[in-house]
Amino acid sequence: VQPEAKHLIVGTHGRSMYRANIAPLQSMTEEVTSKEAHIFALENIRKRGNWGSSWSQWRDPFTPKMTIPFYVNGGKKVSIEIYHGDTKVNSLSVDADNGYNEATFDVSFSKKGKKDFEKANKDSKIRAAKNGIYYLPKGEYTVKIGDASNMFTIK
Repeated sequence: VQPEAKHLIVGTHGRSMYRANIAPLQSMTEEVTSKEAHIFALENIRKRGNWGSSWSQWRDPFTPKMTIPFYVNGGKKVSIEIYHGDTKVNSLSVDADNGYNEATFDVSFSKKGKKDFEKANKDSKIRAAKNGIYYLPKGEYTVKIGDASNMFTIK
């Protein structure tokens, strides 16, 4: 275990190495497991101009990804909602197991979320990336699962 980065490093005899972020697991306490749902700390993201673009016609466009680590008490279908202020900009539906789970979010708007965001923020002009996806602009966002919530920033 690398204590500063909170990564578990595993090496195999076949010359492979694996790295896993175990910070959420290390912060799992009785307080967390007594709740219906808990969202662990989220990493902030830096907005890049290459989101949705490819540097070669033979390569897939770069798609940003954000990992949402969370805990649920009981295996069930979970709705993860992403908000900018009071405006819901996207949502995910995940089949979660009892305990620790992770969901991957592509940092994009849903169709309704984009429409609601533009209505609430009349000055903003959201343009599609080269791959046709509308990505979230810089700002603060809240991720919610039931009563649990946590924030992240796109800088």
